[in-house]
Amino acid sequence: MKKTISFVLVFIFIFSVLSLSTQALRGGYPYSAPYVQSVYYQRLMDIKLTSDMRTNLVNVAKSQLGYHEGNSFSELNGSNKNGSGNYSEYGYWIGTEILDWGQGYFDAWCAMFVSWCARQAGIPESIIANAVRAKADSPSEVGGWYNFHVDWKYPNNYNPLPGDLIFFHWSTSSLWDHVGIVWYTTGTHVVTIEGNASDGVVSNTYPLNSPYILCYGIPAYTKYEGTPLGYELWRVKPSSGLNLRSGAGGNYSSIAIMPYLTEIQISEKVTVSGETWGKASFKGAEGWCNLGYCKYIEGKITPQNLSDILTIEAEAYIYGSNLILKTAGKKTDVFKQNSRVDIYRNSTAVSGNIATGDVVKAYSGNTLMFEKQAIVKGDITPDGTLDVRDYIPLRLYILGIESLSGDYLTAADFNDDGKITVTDYIGLRLRILGIQ
Repeated sequence: MKKTISFVLVFIFIFSVLSLSTQALRGGYPYSAPYVQSVYYQRLMDIKLTSDMRTNLVNVAKSQLGYHEGNSFSELNGSNKNGSGNYSEYGYWIGTEILDWGQGYFDAWCAMFVSWCARQAGIPESIIANAVRAKADSPSEVGGWYNFHVDWKYPNNYNPLPGDLIFFHWSTSSLWDHVGIVWYTTGTHVVTIEGNASDGVVSNTYPLNSPYILCYGIPAYTKYEGTPLGYELWRVKPSSGLNLRSGAGGNYSSIAIMPYLTEIQISEKVTVSGETWGKASFKGAEGWCNLGYCKYIEGKITPQNLSDILTIEAEAYIYGSNLILKTAGKKTDVFKQNSRVDIYRNSTAVSGNIATGDVVKAYSGNTLMFEKQAIVKGDITPDGTLDVRDYIPLRLYILGIESLSGDYLTAADFNDDGKITVTDYIGLRLRILGIQ
């Protein structure tokens, strides 16, 4: 009887943790405890994302209508209608998750609200950047204190669309004063959703020819097509900036200094003396930077060689002289070899799917050109496939019941964030079920 109760309690614990993790997955950060108890959180969780980014941004913003800033951390639930201290969930998010300060950034929060809505809507930072100030800049500008980095159009020659950003200036003393989201337009007016307007999230209506409308921000929206391939986006962490060097390694000369919070696009990565370096461009200069001083944002570098292939989340197999790779179960790439690719499992040649722990050798004629031990994300068993036999040991490891080590521990990090949590379990299970 005691064993049965223990078994039931374990699964109650598992599904309780899964429930909490699923809630936290949507926006990519752990919401504050007061906010989770609010009606605004419940409205957010009820949203069903579509393939249209504009619709998603507007729907997320609508879910927050009525939220009011508070005067302390305990009032992040948005219920203090008299609050005036700039305490908001949106400032909490950007301070803890984006600025890595370990606390919120509780200041004027109109731009933070727009950024937060974009992240909740699943819109990449490469389309709507995180901003703490209501300024557009342009997509080509980088560095410094966060701005949105979007193109803009002036109101006299543009009809705004739902999901556009709208920038305001109230006086001649300041140009960029406020930002909101376009909800919809009528023949003569534009209807918005704005954070930090009258200390809350509200909808306002303005004439299309209002002198207070500075411009409209036009994000480069796309349809959802899965994880972007071909680059990774990273952010500079040191407040003093980061050197862009002429080569991959600390001994190479510095050719530029990328400021704090600069978003950099990495097209290639190499490991030098145990450190990962990324190839990037900054203000016309191309070089290498130490990614240990950067924070990963999004993206995935398109595999260029076998070394890259065997370190990404993949299902791979040999067909003739080709290595076939199914990236994330959605995209198929064929990497042709001049001669052959052999797979060895426990020193025995095998065919079929590559499994974690397999040794892959590429030959040109009789010359060994490449040799690497494979790690296939999620393949913990290992047998080269992702199924229930993989997520059971992962679940037991998370609960502390069983241990994993070596390549199998690395393979258990399904989302490749450097730690093994229930998020990896959820991602692996959804992949096995064909949901993601």
